[in-house]
Amino acid sequence: MLSHKWEEIRGQLCTSSRLRMCTSLHREGKLIHWNDRQLLHLSSNDYLGIGSNLILQREFLHGILTPTDSSGGYLGSGGSRLLCGDLPAIQKAEEAWRRWVEKEQALLFPTGYQANVALFSILGELGVTVFLDEQCHASMWDGLRVGGTRFFRFRHNDIDHLASILSRYGKGCAQPVIATEGVFSMEGDSPPLSELCALKEDYDAFLIVDEAHALGVLGSEGKGASYEAGMLSHIDVVIGTGGKALGASGGVIAGPKWLIEAIVNRGRPFIFTTGIPPLLAEWHAWIIPRIQKMEQERAHVRHLTSLLMRELQSLCLPVRGGRGCIVSVVAGADRTAVEWAYGLREAGFFVHPIRPPTVPEGDARIRISVTAEMTTEDVRALAETCVQVMARGKRRSV
Repeated sequence: MLSHKWEEIRGQLCTSSRLRMCTSLHREGKLIHWNDRQLLHLSSNDYLGIGSNLILQREFLHGILTPTDSSGGYLGSGGSRLLCGDLPAIQKAEEAWRRWVEKEQALLFPTGYQANVALFSILGELGVTVFLDEQCHASMWDGLRVGGTRFFRFRHNDIDHLASILSRYGKGCAQPVIATEGVFSMEGDSPPLSELCALKEDYDAFLIVDEAHALGVLGSEGKGASYEAGMLSHIDVVIGTGGKALGASGGVIAGPKWLIEAIVNRGRPFIFTTGIPPLLAEWHAWIIPRIQKMEQERAHVRHLTSLLMRELQSLCLPVRGGRGCIVSVVAGADRTAVEWAYGLREAGFFVHPIRPPTVPEGDARIRISVTAEMTTEDVRALAETCVQVMARGKRRSV
């Protein structure tokens, strides 16, 4: 019986401290209400606080849902974009994205996962070999496997290793493709983009950067890590999302027109899915120019992230990240990460233990997302609590 097989798998997950469950909660700004308690939310990717900004959202809704509106509806696109066509809202959103990340064309998806699977799955048909950072998001790996694409992984942010495998495998194939992230979702660091762009030139490579965790946060106008590094014009494809700084959902691929046309024609996650809801597309078009002006919020969240890194490092905790809004405290063992998360929740901080397969074996951690709604006092209280909780864990393990 299938249920018996699942119980066997479930037992293994419980034994290894890897059973996961969705959590029922109510969000109110930077706080969540969970189990009749109020906690500071440290697991959200809503970096600029837009997703919980009801004033901003009401302004948006008031502007488009007028008594004289004749758009034909906002909640559903009616089917796939190839069958039902592109509504004006989608065209506006794609134009806003294209301008923001300075690319020739953009293509909007219901989710960022679908965008990455669509992009990376068609690369195999184009006959390329992909060289990607070992810490790239699971959606990229899934896309490569779906498309049967030939690929090689290089050690995280290790340019020498990338150069080595490019010299061995890159020259004998069609144009090599290099893939990385602007800010890595678990490590919270950035790649050496100028060195990557130099390798791109040396090997006439095609360079893809997933800026999901950097857009809205890094660079002037929130244009991302590539722009901040002065390398945006050298990047062939920028991948973005509506689920982080934009405070909503959706995914986007921005790049050359020929690539967008290829995805529309061969990308199964685009062809065989209902288009993004028009209301969400309207939101993308409306919020992007406002995000570009949010320099104060960007400066604040960057200050808080830097402060948290300094505080945790001064307490001799094993921390990583700090480039965007992500700070990881590395536990190592799965059970230790679970215990740390439990202790922090008991102290009023809502965090999750991050375990394999999300991170490598023996590299479990607490992943903290800093948002612009937080205060300096929040950060200092969190750092003090971290050292107390983690010290208790060390005493138990001795």
